[in-house]
Amino acid sequence: GIFFCYVTITYLFHFQSVFYYVWGLRNYFRFYMAYVFYVIYLKWDDVEQWFKFLDWLYVINFFTIIVQFLMGYRQDFLGGIFGVQKGCNGMVLVFLSVIVTKSVLSFMRNEESTLKCLTFSGIGLLIAAFAELKFFFIVFIVVAVVAAVMTKNSFRKTLFFICVSLLIIIFSSVLAVLYDNFSHFLSFENLWNAIVNSNYSTKEDIGRFTAIPIISSR
Repeated sequence: GIFFCYVTITYLFHFQSVFYYVWGLRNYFRFYMAYVFYVIYLKWDDVEQWFKFLDWLYVINFFTIIVQFLMGYRQDFLGGIFGVQKGCNGMVLVFLSVIVTKSVLSFMRNEESTLKCLTFSGIGLLIAAFAELKFFFIVFIVVAVVAAVMTKNSFRKTLFFICVSLLIIIFSSVLAVLYDNFSHFLSFENLWNAIVNSNYSTKEDIGRFTAIPIISSR
């Protein structure tokens, strides 16, 4: 609610035309409205059906990306079911983050098998390597660490994190082989720089973790 009011007031004071405000409201707040409606009208059975659908879509996206990769698409142009236009891998990043996070949390609650969770994690990391989604590696590590801290220790979980560590090493190596400038990406220094840098690619873009303070300073 606070964020909604803040953005609304910002639009009113920084744009002269009311049409800019209406268009911006449509672009950004449709997601908040959708979230509220989902909470109000959907039942848990509906959510489970959506998750099953997204799991199938995740597999379809994986094979689509493999085909696109073999056709020569790389980095910003490798989007799977989201197309091959420049920047489409941003949508892939969101999709991977949602599905893999859901999979890891389901595994921690004993609602998903170890094999399925590891398979989905491996697919996500492979796609991230192909599409140069280095940020997904950070997201994946954070999700895994938070899940480990918030759940009880067990042999099953220990085995899972050993396998996850191997997956991170393997697919970060794939990332380094495909794109030479990421050969030491998972070092502590490079991970920290990726988090605190004001720009992640060019001087025109804004870092994902530093967007709010940079925008405020401008």
